Amino acid sequence: MKNMVTFIAALSLMFSAAPVNALCAADTASASVSAAADNSVTDIKAFTGEWIHQVSEGNNTVDKSAKNVGTVEINADSTYKYTDAEGKTSAGTIKLGTDKIEGTEFTVLSFYEGSALKYTAYSLAGTDVLSLGNGGLARFVKEAETTASITSFAGKWTHQVSEGNNTVDKSAKNVGTVEINADFTYKYTDAEGKTSAGTVKLGTDKIEETEFTVLSFYEGSALKYTAYSLAGTDVLSLGNGGLARFVKETETTAYSLGDVNNDNVINAIDASNILSHYAMSSTSKGGSFTEAQIKSADVNGDGAVNSVDASCVLSYYAYNSTVKTQAVSFEKYLTAFNEG
Repeated sequence: MKNMVTFIAALSLMFSAAPVNALCAADTASASVSAAADNSVTDIKAFTGEWIHQVSEGNNTVDKSAKNVGTVEINADSTYKYTDAEGKTSAGTIKLGTDKIEGTEFTVLSFYEGSALKYTAYSLAGTDVLSLGNGGLARFVKEAETTASITSFAGKWTHQVSEGNNTVDKSAKNVGTVEINADFTYKYTDAEGKTSAGTVKLGTDKIEETEFTVLSFYEGSALKYTAYSLAGTDVLSLGNGGLARFVKETETTAYSLGDVNNDNVINAIDASNILSHYAMSSTSKGGSFTEAQIKSADVNGDGAVNSVDASCVLSYYAYNSTVKTQAVSFEKYLTAFNEG
């Protein structure tokens, strides 16, 4: 990554004297590189394999915050196949050349679709990153073999998105589940019970010197989710804003009574989630809760999750919002409520 920072800085110096329109055309203008150089300058085999096309998100450079928008497969015969995030494909040829910037020699890969130049990529020897353009806003990252095993991710995960203005770790809403299998397949079920299936690819990425395992979820050739994992965690982060995640369901996951979204607060959101689950479970779609959440939602302990439980949660929320002294626990409140 340090090499890439040096590389980007060198590119910025080179382009600083260029007109604005030249900079905007950096990815497509063939005049800036020695595209006519002999392909024997370097071996295409050094670049064969699958690469992930990433662009920056927000106001950060792509090495700080990346979004996957496609993949490119580079072949030993100097051809390539590009697949975007929607599964659309294109193909073409690659010309190899070299360029020297501030005394440093770079390998240049020019990607052509017919006679049209689609991408110009710069590589330092020994790196697994191809920089696109000079602003640090896009790159190809080579998919590496990861030491992580798919079996370590096998199991059921809950898909959560943030609610309100909070990040997902502060206030989460369950919108579906994903079952990851040891054969690299998965099945996704949304909150309405609709299902989809596909395959999972494992890779790695390094962000600010921290290496993550990356799980790419494909439905056919279309990329549906990109999830990042730190070793030893049971959370897969979706994107960089902290707004969505997959949380692994384990038998040890604890939900306190009534707190079905596990945010340590019993309020109207929990009541709403209980009602949503009840409405879905009353139809052929089935509910969205995990077993642990069902146990948390059945606040009156009658073995069913329904509007009565939601009413109890709302009643406690109203009490807790108005009481002027220290509020009693939900369990004690329910006991008093039932005795009354």
